[in-house]
Amino acid sequence: MTEEQKDIPDLKITEVKTILPYEDLPCVSIIIPCYKRRNFVALMLTNIFHMDYPKGKLEVCILQDGPEDLFSPFELDFFTKKCGCRVNYKYEKDIRRSIGDKRNRLVKMASHKIIACMDSDDIYYPTYLRYSVSALKEHKAGITTSAQMLFMYPEHDYKLTGIRCGYKHQGHEACAVFTKKHFNSMGGFISKGEHGNQGEGVKMIAHNEKNMVNLDIRLLMICVVHNEDGGNTINKERFVDADMEGSMEGTPHLECLKMVLTENHINQSEQLFSPA
Repeated sequence: MTEEQKDIPDLKITEVKTILPYEDLPCVSIIIPCYKRRNFVALMLTNIFHMDYPKGKLEVCILQDGPEDLFSPFELDFFTKKCGCRVNYKYEKDIRRSIGDKRNRLVKMASHKIIACMDSDDIYYPTYLRYSVSALKEHKAGITTSAQMLFMYPEHDYKLTGIRCGYKHQGHEACAVFTKKHFNSMGGFISKGEHGNQGEGVKMIAHNEKNMVNLDIRLLMICVVHNEDGGNTINKERFVDADMEGSMEGTPHLECLKMVLTENHINQSEQLFSPA
């Protein structure tokens, strides 16, 4: 626990009694904002490929900006085929948008009524979508997320640590699953950098605890701390000695992560996506 978190009461993790069967799961649009993330394409694909959710009910929306395209034509075709779901990809050359602006634009690109955030350089547990959507439906909520964060440090022998967010009702945007109705009613993500250190989702999450479901981060995602292509959006080295622990048990991602930190070619990772 960090010094600034000592006086903040824990936000109770919401119980999810029923995980929906495949036939009852709704369609979901996964939104992925990207900037200089070519090295992490294989990790994105691993996250989607191993997600415990019917692929025919998923859409993947990706918005890349900056000096280089995320995919070559061959790579985009490969990515789409291996995902097994519809991919809606847009590249904006020589533009640098804020993360909140990109999330807002991705929601507009999305076809479905339920939106799931996914960051390009992080690990998502196979349970992420099904657990979150089940919670959203069971509690008739507008948004699910977690007031916790897990971190993996490849430069520290892949050490795992974790924290809870620094504000009482704050949640982590990168694992937010929400309805378009909620997005519209709350005004979306902040896109102009006016949210201070509370994150671009402060309007969506921080002041809306009655309509927010707080989930166990250990079933959602792990933030990968790295210096590739400019590194993380914020500096996370200060959490390397945090006292909350996580686990990689049940995830197929570690081999892929080690590869993407040393390789830059999606076609070299095809063996990772063949069904057992």
